[in-house]
Amino acid sequence: MGNKISLTEILMSNGKFYHAFAGLSIDMMDNLWKHDENIICVHPGWDLLVVVCQENIESSVRQQDKIGIIATNIFERYENRWLLIHHQGSSISNYMVPNLTPQ
Repeated sequence: MGNKISLTEILMSNGKFYHAFAGLSIDMMDNLWKHDENIICVHPGWDLLVVVCQENIESSVRQQDKIGIIATNIFERYENRWLLIHHQGSSISNYMVPNLTPQ
């Protein structure tokens, strides 16, 4: 398959996750997760904070000067500080630059 993204394969993997979750199967769940130190799982009640926001980025790298990103940032409480442990951003299609003119 190489670098091609297969929507069918992604949806099948997602379905396997929820099947394992609903069946309370540790063995099935263990088979689905990558085993690496940078993998996290977030559940309610943990001392984590999730922020979803829009980033407005100016770029001279592409032809398009301004791009919009929907971002998810996850912070963990550690030694009385909120530290960033995850950042994910995805481009926004049909992005409209916000009007930041003072009213």
